[in-house]
Amino acid sequence: MIGLYNEIEMALDALIQGLNYNFIDDVNLDEIDDEKMKTLAKSKIEALSGAKRIINRWIDSPNRPSDVKIRKYVTDIVDGGEKSITLLRKALSKEIDFQGMEAHKHAAAISAKPIILESILDIDSNLSELRDKLDTNDLTFKEREFSLGYPELYAKGSLIDTDYYKRRLTEAGDVIIDANSTTRERIQLDDLGIILPEVPPKKEILYHNLKKKNQMWKRVEVPNITTSNIDDHKDFIIQEFKRRIEGVWFYNNGVPTYLTGNHYFALQYCKMLDNGGYMNYREAQRDLYYFMEACLVDPRALGMLFGKSRRTGFTYCSISTMLNRATKGKNGKHGLMSKSGTDGSEAFAKISYMFLSLPFWLRPIVRGKLDSPNELYFGQPFDNSKERKKSKEINISDYLNTSMDWRNTKNGSYDSIKLDTYLLDEIFKIEAPNDVVVHLAMVSPTMMPNGRVVGKMLAGSTMGIHAKGGKQGVELIEGSYVKDRDEHTKKTATGLYFHFLPAQKNMEEFTDVYGKCWVNKPDEKVYNVYGELIDSGSEDYLLAIEAQKRKQSDKAYNEQIRTYPRTVEHMMRDDSSESVYNMEKLQEQIDFNRKIPEETRYTTGNFDWVNGVEDSDVVFNPNSRGRFKVSWLPSIVDGTEGLANRVKEVNGKFYPLNKECVRIGVDPFSLKSTHGEGSKGAAHGLTIMFPEGGAPSNKFVFEYLARPADETIFFEDMIKCMRYYGAPTLVESNRIDLLRHMRNRGYRGFSMNRLDRPKNKLNPNELEYGGQVMSGKDILDSHMNSIGAWVEKYVGKYSNDIEKLRTYDEMGDMPFNDTLNDWLGFDPDKRTKFDATISSGLAVMACQTEKYQKKPKKKDLSKKMLPLLRKYNSSGDLGQLIR
Repeated sequence: MIGLYNEIEMALDALIQGLNYNFIDDVNLDEIDDEKMKTLAKSKIEALSGAKRIINRWIDSPNRPSDVKIRKYVTDIVDGGEKSITLLRKALSKEIDFQGMEAHKHAAAISAKPIILESILDIDSNLSELRDKLDTNDLTFKEREFSLGYPELYAKGSLIDTDYYKRRLTEAGDVIIDANSTTRERIQLDDLGIILPEVPPKKEILYHNLKKKNQMWKRVEVPNITTSNIDDHKDFIIQEFKRRIEGVWFYNNGVPTYLTGNHYFALQYCKMLDNGGYMNYREAQRDLYYFMEACLVDPRALGMLFGKSRRTGFTYCSISTMLNRATKGKNGKHGLMSKSGTDGSEAFAKISYMFLSLPFWLRPIVRGKLDSPNELYFGQPFDNSKERKKSKEINISDYLNTSMDWRNTKNGSYDSIKLDTYLLDEIFKIEAPNDVVVHLAMVSPTMMPNGRVVGKMLAGSTMGIHAKGGKQGVELIEGSYVKDRDEHTKKTATGLYFHFLPAQKNMEEFTDVYGKCWVNKPDEKVYNVYGELIDSGSEDYLLAIEAQKRKQSDKAYNEQIRTYPRTVEHMMRDDSSESVYNMEKLQEQIDFNRKIPEETRYTTGNFDWVNGVEDSDVVFNPNSRGRFKVSWLPSIVDGTEGLANRVKEVNGKFYPLNKECVRIGVDPFSLKSTHGEGSKGAAHGLTIMFPEGGAPSNKFVFEYLARPADETIFFEDMIKCMRYYGAPTLVESNRIDLLRHMRNRGYRGFSMNRLDRPKNKLNPNELEYGGQVMSGKDILDSHMNSIGAWVEKYVGKYSNDIEKLRTYDEMGDMPFNDTLNDWLGFDPDKRTKFDATISSGLAVMACQTEKYQKKPKKKDLSKKMLPLLRKYNSSGDLGQLIR
């Protein structure tokens, strides 16, 4: 229809005005309710898509404008779209005030966030297409013929020779991270040896022609490559494909510095959704990429486990690496899971944004929506698409046929699915009912079938509260040290390699323009990335903050070093908000113990009857799967049997003879009462203050925390242990099973009577079995306080100048971290969950029986003697009796 020129132009102007409309300047963002926010986000999408549709129809109509007019409007649409993205980013980052909001509005507030995010991604995707039109001056808006791109050509081997990594390990077992297997400098990160590539000739190193002070990381200038001139830039594209695999060297303040291919790809091409910009170069992230690369190429490693403080950039480092792997590999599966479904969705949105921001010649062909919130599939387009109609001659095997997606946080996510790359973000914060240890046990076999590594995992996190995933995190860390690789399997217990980034090595305030974080104060004037003078080192700064927090409270200090850990031990600390005992002493001891190998602190094993003969002598046999952890054995005193097996038998009844050496506390369990769930059997042995036979003073000598399938195994474990140590034993009597078993076997003599009543006040049941009733405020308080007092005296660094039980600043000798952690989290209102605390407290009480023995009151004889007493008046020469 002719004659619509002006009306079309007015409609287009209106839509562009809608794109440019700033709904934030006139109204405070907080005043816009979330339902309205969703409408505003949708309106931006409608304005952009409407403008595109109108300009498409206008170009093909009898009212077609000039090329100059078309270019002006496309430019205006792009500018308006970019302004819309800026506004929507502010709306996306707006916090939800759940407390100040009416409850019925919570759902709208939550549902607005993904709509705003999808709007941002949709607009950005459309703008990429329009920018390409402007770059190519293609104002016909006609679709070009479909053809395979460079990612597909690379994957087919048609672009460059992909025969890399001829050698991955040195004879000494260090990892070669150069794709071409060149070797030169050896570095060590944590306990992993890494070999860097050979330094290339100077002219091949970026920025070699700049002055030293100007040599720093800058993104390489990319030529204006368009769909029409792409063939003219083939050499540059091939160079970039090589760099994203082989890495690059650049001069950094005069020092040749190597970037891995994944690091280069991230710095050069990967935009971040958080700020729309690119990552900066930091030495800490350089080392992270080195370690990551070593894990990716080492055939012995399932992947990397990364421990960190806040804001290290781990998520972006990992998703850029996964994206680099996925966009150039065939028939791959790349997955992501985080601490919650929401976190997983947000992390995938970062991947999607990063992918959409790549130059078109780095993006493989996508089947489905480019900005799908759930999956990216690089493969043959759907049959009903225009692209498919133009590609009938292309074989399906020519596509990458590779996917990237995310899944909800469940133990069974990705079970039985072969993964080429698996990003497990916030791994130390996955909460019940999910368990990351169980999850890894289900997923690892798909990536490491029969011990052969076929996929790689990138896992990292700050440390969560132990009750909310942190405990599993500690377990994973302790099973991922390279130094502990098995000599037969060549793998760690988890298959992963652990890397820790201390907080002091990655602080922006102390990082200069060359990416160096100044741990110590610079000798000369150095300015940070904000142009501010660095007047102290990052470590001194953190130590000063820690000193302030320590003065404030133990809780504040603990949270500071958990949030900004300078050591692995700091990172693995638990939240302290509920600790009833001296949290700082407990944490000091736990941190100290973690630095000492377990085999030095105690021996794991079981007690067994000599020659299998019951009620005879007992021997301790080390066994890595044993139920006892033993830190002292009486058999080693003076090189003889010493105090071991000191038991007296009288008429088939047995009695302990080491009453003045060791006492035992036991918290039994019953399969019947817990129905196969919950508590464990717990027992602890503790020496008294002045033990006989040369035994150590006030030392916990063993820990038992186990739940055998048959409760009689537990009963026998206790009898053998009591007999070996010849120790009186205080058993919690709320469950009578163990005490009955001891009485029936002749070991009533080992069972101590309850401490809070004299023998003549015990009831018949207590006289028959013994044991300590754990009920009533007085005894429960006494139990709790006995541990508290013991912690103050014998745990952590000693600082009491009055009692002087230990040398000042001397570290305590309590080797059992499971018990220390149980004390740390002990909740008096939920005692049944803390088996180690119950049994260890009973052991302390058993060693302090004098506290519970009431001294007899002295009789007041004054009244009875009154008749016998006489009072005299001694004035005068003779005393006078007063009646």
